[in-house]
Amino acid sequence: MIDLEDLDDIAAEVADIMGNGNLDLSNLNFSVLQEFPDEAAPVKEEKTILVATPQLSAPTVTTKQSVPNTYKDLHDSADGWISSAEDKEALMDHEINQLSDLSLEIGFPGNVDEIMNALEQGTPVPIPVGSNSVQLKLSFYMDKMPHGIVDKQVAGIGATSLEIDSKRNSIIVFPTKILAYNKWQRNKTKLLYVGGKINDERDTTSIKEIQSYLSDDKVVYKKFLVVADSLYKLLQIIGKEHYKDYFLMIDEVDMIQSESNYRPSLESLIDHYFEFPPKNRCLVTATMREFSNPQLQQECKFNLSWKDAPKRKIQLYYTDNLDALTSQQIQFLPPTEKIVIAYNSIRHCRNIIKLLPDEHLKDCAILCSDSSVEEAGTYYAELAEGNKLPKRINFITSCYFAGVDIEDYYHLITVSNARQNYQMLSPDKLTQIHGRCRFSNGILSDTIIYNTREKWRQNADGDYQATLLKQADALLHLQKSASELAEQDKDLLDLFEIVKTAIREKGAISISGERPIQLTRRDYFSKDVVAYMNIDYLVERQKLSNTIYDSIAHLQLALEAQGHKVTFENRYGTFPLSEQQKKIEQVNKEELQVTVDRRLAEIIDEVREITKSRHLTAGEKQTFQSRKGCSAFVNRFYSLQKYVDANTLIDHLWEIRHSDKRAYKNLQNAAVFWALDDKHPFKRDLLRVFKIGRKYKASEIQELTAPIVKYHLHKTIKQRASVSLLKALFLVERPKIYLIKGKNPMGFKKHGPLRIPKTEENLLKYFLL
Repeated sequence: MIDLEDLDDIAAEVADIMGNGNLDLSNLNFSVLQEFPDEAAPVKEEKTILVATPQLSAPTVTTKQSVPNTYKDLHDSADGWISSAEDKEALMDHEINQLSDLSLEIGFPGNVDEIMNALEQGTPVPIPVGSNSVQLKLSFYMDKMPHGIVDKQVAGIGATSLEIDSKRNSIIVFPTKILAYNKWQRNKTKLLYVGGKINDERDTTSIKEIQSYLSDDKVVYKKFLVVADSLYKLLQIIGKEHYKDYFLMIDEVDMIQSESNYRPSLESLIDHYFEFPPKNRCLVTATMREFSNPQLQQECKFNLSWKDAPKRKIQLYYTDNLDALTSQQIQFLPPTEKIVIAYNSIRHCRNIIKLLPDEHLKDCAILCSDSSVEEAGTYYAELAEGNKLPKRINFITSCYFAGVDIEDYYHLITVSNARQNYQMLSPDKLTQIHGRCRFSNGILSDTIIYNTREKWRQNADGDYQATLLKQADALLHLQKSASELAEQDKDLLDLFEIVKTAIREKGAISISGERPIQLTRRDYFSKDVVAYMNIDYLVERQKLSNTIYDSIAHLQLALEAQGHKVTFENRYGTFPLSEQQKKIEQVNKEELQVTVDRRLAEIIDEVREITKSRHLTAGEKQTFQSRKGCSAFVNRFYSLQKYVDANTLIDHLWEIRHSDKRAYKNLQNAAVFWALDDKHPFKRDLLRVFKIGRKYKASEIQELTAPIVKYHLHKTIKQRASVSLLKALFLVERPKIYLIKGKNPMGFKKHGPLRIPKTEENLLKYFLL
């Protein structure tokens, strides 16, 4: 982590922003902010409003303690009682918090009906025919899902099917399109998929479709299978007054914890979750993790404890060359049997495929989200009819790690790359991947390949979650204090916006290779709240880094603690990175860039045509962003189109498409400076101190720039940042020192519709420093 300036400097910076107002900061504990990184650009979330709605207020959670399940919440008995496991009568309102000692599997011969008929009729009993064991489902024990947080512990026990078949209206939310679509295909007449387009098979669900389904009297119980990003649209149509008539089930909630850092809209699911009555909602997963959200900590917990849960025989390999070892293991397996390689990286999957002998290439497939079709190229595939594997060698990425049924026999190879956060798999996630096979004993062999990493974000207190919660609380305290000041003096409203921007900048954690992770967020009701799911993500990443993947031995110990039998081999140094592999990786990287560039080129042609007469709309932005690899380009264009001419902006964005964020930072600063009113004090001051035709040393640039930036942007700027800012605002040549040759270094040809007025004081909203 990058430490902030000392506490006095922090207090002084806030005081600079606040001016001489009456905000009392004396009781605030700034020490909890010391772990925040210097750079944390806020991410603006957008909502698509379908209809005009009244001003929303955050829901109040009326219960201070969990509302337990009763037998009536699990069963549809009309007699007021049921038989318990001990064959005793139990009142329907009797509290029940778990179903313990459930049988996991029951074996039936393939000709069980013939055997039963023979026994009943007294005729000779035929010889039993061997068959797969049939795994018992939740429907064997209950008629509908419990409410609260349901830890089902084992994948594939029919939780979703149970709720689909229940005698009530249900809204079942899935984190990905493929999960929702996979379940919808089973009964398209009684279920409605609500989500975006899936290849050419299913268009985006329209409002008309939803309304038609709601009015269809042939469908007695409405069952919506909803992609997370589409829940807001559905709820608007249903109406808040009807929430009590539906049961909301959020499936695979652990994926929300894992992915909310780069899909901020996922945490808004929890905002909607608490709008439903306590007995009309549940969160479900087979890999439950701790929640930092205190409201979720109050929820009823319902645990399913299974006896005879399957224990795995795992071959565990440690290596420093994941791709090469995976390729070798594939080649060692019988050539007539199917293989699944779980690896959350299309680039690495392609690397492994190219390391295989040429005769294997035709047998390979990559099963991934439809947004990654072009990255997968000719290897892209989906599950075949009957949820069978499409090829002999099948690679799956994260959208197939949870909820998807694979009804086939195969060898499983799971790869956990601890060097990349999104490719580092927890022991529970490894279990979840194993659970995708719906055949008992369908996993022919079970291999896990992994590497290690250095410890990450060690905390002196040993409680990283508590530290993050304390930091988030301090941020909210600052925002609340500033809000109170603004309410006392309406003249300070603009100043308050500056304060909020400064606070958000400090309120993020930087992780290498990822966008800054915010500790606070703006919820669905436009209220600043703690980003609990982001905190859950950070805590899990730290835990995995410091307790599982910090040592060669720890993953094996974790798997054995789950009861699995593990055989370990250390393959470190066995596969040095060969020149062939380096070439393959470089070629794959270039091929993926070409694929993205081709997609971007198509978008650019469309955008150039659109912007001949008008600006890109929010809807068009969303459509273009859905194309894999194009999100950053489209978002950047959309953000800056109001400042400069479209064609010049497109040209610059294309030039920096493969550069790091510093290149875009310079472009944004140049565009914003171009858009500033010529009489704006910040622009006027910079033009006054920096003269065209003069030369400046780096130290002089910092000396001249620092007081101007401090006064207008309330930021302390270092020498390197001062030089970068100068180069973004002026045309600069550098033989040995910096020669200013002119203005407008990006060559913008005309202004956009937005000129930032000379009265604008909150420049932090515009410039990136």
